[in-house]
Amino acid sequence: MGEMQDVLVIGGGISGLATAWHLQGHGLEVTLWEKGPCAGGKIRSLRRHGWLTEAGATWLMDPAGDPTHVIESLGLGPLLLQKQPDAARYLLRDGVLRRVPVSVARALGSGLFSTTGQIRMALEPFMPRRDQLGETVADFVRRRFGGEVLRYGIEPYVAASLASDPERAEARTTLPRLTGLETRYGSIAAGIVCQRLARRGRRSIGTAVSFQGGMQSLAESLAATVRPQLGRSATVISRSTEGWQAQAADGTVVQARHLVLTAPAPAAAQLLASVDPQLAGLLAGIRYAPVMVAHLGYKRGDVEHALDGTGFLVPGCEGRSINGCLWPAGVLPGRAPSGHVLLSCYLGGARQPQALADGDTTVIDKVATDLSSLLGLRANPTMTRIDRHPQGLPLYFGTYSQRLEAIHQRLRGAPGLHLCGAYSGGVSVRDRLAQGAVLAERIADEAHNAAARYRPVRGGNASQEDKHFVAQVPGPVLS
Repeated sequence: MGEMQDVLVIGGGISGLATAWHLQGHGLEVTLWEKGPCAGGKIRSLRRHGWLTEAGATWLMDPAGDPTHVIESLGLGPLLLQKQPDAARYLLRDGVLRRVPVSVARALGSGLFSTTGQIRMALEPFMPRRDQLGETVADFVRRRFGGEVLRYGIEPYVAASLASDPERAEARTTLPRLTGLETRYGSIAAGIVCQRLARRGRRSIGTAVSFQGGMQSLAESLAATVRPQLGRSATVISRSTEGWQAQAADGTVVQARHLVLTAPAPAAAQLLASVDPQLAGLLAGIRYAPVMVAHLGYKRGDVEHALDGTGFLVPGCEGRSINGCLWPAGVLPGRAPSGHVLLSCYLGGARQPQALADGDTTVIDKVATDLSSLLGLRANPTMTRIDRHPQGLPLYFGTYSQRLEAIHQRLRGAPGLHLCGAYSGGVSVRDRLAQGAVLAERIADEAHNAAARYRPVRGGNASQEDKHFVAQVPGPVLS
């Protein structure tokens, strides 16, 4: 039999690293398995010949609350780089890049939306509240703001940042903050005003950060603390007398009171197929969008646009190959050699899932064609790199909240089993850090409560019944 652990975490992406790190902070013994040669999942930073590119997230958005604690505790403060909070953002409309207003109020009269669209936006506080199960993002936004805001506001964000499709994505799980404002205040505009008044006098961090070595610095710092066992792939999991047991491809067996699966939904489904076929089926039904990032480097003089901001988003109705483009070197130091600029473009997603079938040369040609007229390119790129993610981001399609509730119900019958992945609770790095903290606290509470109930008898020898009781901790968690 394998060695008994408090917690075994399977999957060394940002969710697994964050969960294991927080569990250790609660004083629990944790083993982390990662099948790949390095931890961090899609978070990979490549520095070569003066260029620093990101395979996944370019920065950590709005690192307030617990993420700030993580950064400081890991000693990453001195390496922290903050994006300028007033950096402009652009949106492509009618073939022209237009500045995006920083607030809804400034959007009125900005010229980004037509007069009809502005009037419709101004009427949002008077729209009736509705809580409709399975309402799509598109239907929600049309109902609250109208079709123009959907086309030129929400759709490009959902397509580029989330790789999703607003016509199929559930509003409640895809845009929980916006739908939550409607539920609580009856209006999104009213909710924003109320929240700002409540925060008056308190510091609000509304920015984005990265690190001198790129986002991989965060993953590496977490890994240095939790020390994942790399190249260890779980093949079989099963219940044991005192919790759960997992076997790796190399024959290693570990028993743990708590088992946390942070692998993508399809991989978690394979592991659970023999344990709970219904739960496995629910996870296997979660779709993922393929995502690709094409990085193009240019001499500064070969790009006419000022690149005075973070980049731009592309609405689907504009008919371009790219979903959006970031300008990392314009807002973060050390991303490009002196006298050069970096353009990181996002392709694929639910909007164009076939994009990853193109070869590298075709991809670069398509991206350069899109950028040429928009940014005024005068020469070929001096550097190109492409990162491909066939299984990029999970899609919260259909009545997704019902699927999550069904997963919760199955987990209630499997004490000590927990799921934590981007298919629940958000896909951003900030979301994953926060969800890992929540799950770790729940597990720690369960473990400590179970320990408190355990009372040694007759000189410290616990009965078999007592030992078994300790393992029966209620409350499985899906982050």
